[in-house]
Amino acid sequence: MVVSACPFCNKSVFTRALSHETGNRKRYRPRPAFVALPKSDRQNTKGSRHTGDHSPCVQSANFDADRDNTAEGAQQPLRGPEEASTPAWDVVGLGQPMVDFSASVEDDLLVRLGIVKGSRRVISAQQRAEVLQALESTPYQVSAGGSLSNTLIGLSRLGQADNCLRGSGGLQVALAGAVGSDTLGSFFAAQAAKAGVAILADTQPESCTGTAIVLTTPDANRTFLSYLGEAHALQLSAAAQQAIKSSRMLVVEGYMWEVDDALETLSTAADFARSSGAMVVMTAGDAGVVQRHTADFWQLINDGVDMLFCNRSEAAALLGRPSCTAQEAALALGPHCKVVLVTDGAHGSCISAMGQLQRIPPCWTTSTPVDTCGAGDGYAAGALYGFLCGYDVANIGRAGARVASAVILRQGAATTEDEALQLVQSMPDMTDAPHPAVVEGQGLPRSQAQIRCM
Repeated sequence: MVVSACPFCNKSVFTRALSHETGNRKRYRPRPAFVALPKSDRQNTKGSRHTGDHSPCVQSANFDADRDNTAEGAQQPLRGPEEASTPAWDVVGLGQPMVDFSASVEDDLLVRLGIVKGSRRVISAQQRAEVLQALESTPYQVSAGGSLSNTLIGLSRLGQADNCLRGSGGLQVALAGAVGSDTLGSFFAAQAAKAGVAILADTQPESCTGTAIVLTTPDANRTFLSYLGEAHALQLSAAAQQAIKSSRMLVVEGYMWEVDDALETLSTAADFARSSGAMVVMTAGDAGVVQRHTADFWQLINDGVDMLFCNRSEAAALLGRPSCTAQEAALALGPHCKVVLVTDGAHGSCISAMGQLQRIPPCWTTSTPVDTCGAGDGYAAGALYGFLCGYDVANIGRAGARVASAVILRQGAATTEDEALQLVQSMPDMTDAPHPAVVEGQGLPRSQAQIRCM
């Protein structure tokens, strides 16, 4: 056991430790008490299609039952005596670190700058300077960002909150991405470390960190202006390769397709994960990225992606069917991945798993949305947290919806510590909630048991 300070309440908490041999001495790393991800029986299926008939990858768990069976109320893992050989990382993300500049603006500012509301553009350093100069009289928030970074920070904070409430040990989360040697890079690394996310990439000398300017209008519509910086080359450091091989889950960010040599590097990373029995998860990024790199997306999916996150427009772009609904998209993508999660804004989300479809309603609140930036990133953080906790499919979706709902009620894209604590406090009750309607797949029988143990 290791004693550490809780980031939420500063109390001393006990966490289990995993022993690693380092030279002639042993070091100990706190390990989470979450449900261990079972290793798939898949082989390297490069060049073949996934058909969805794989071994189970989600287990149901009831928090209340787990707490009743422990002396001190801490959630216990569903693991055997092999725990000493469990992976060193729960989740390793392969994404692009960015620093976000978020501001609430009026429509006329976008008109003056010649920016189409709701668009996503890649801008130059000069254009970035012009936009920031136009925002001189407007308050804006600076935070560690990037789509996957938001997800990993949210996931790590949910794990920290779970540790504070149940002594689970939290989650070991890392990001493999190029961080610049400038001030913004140092800021990003410090913010990520504070949230419990380790940075595995080597800092590139005399390089600039990418930034994203997020402009939100009164109708909660957001416009993205991204500067990729000079540290956006996609490389797998030795530390990143080792981390992927010793992880439970690799999460690949869709925006990485925009950088050089993406297919080769992402395929190599996915092969490392599959060879060690880790899950491969991919986020779509946005519809424009999918349209520009459709063939590459499909190659990686067909090589073996276990879980896919996308919104309705991204799924439509991937399928080449602009008018398809979230339900139709989830069913069409279902045969290619074990789990497909398609979000659809205020209409909720659809999850395809084992040939079945779960429709998840949105989590409504009495407050008006302030900033929808990061809603999809928050959904992914909540869903991954639910997966690692052993929720069934419906409650994985509910967890994602709850986190997304919390994120959009204020400025900023990543889940805060206070939000994480409140969210985790509310989530155990969801394991006893009734399931939403299960929609039959194309010719597949309805089976609640299949959905629960998938």
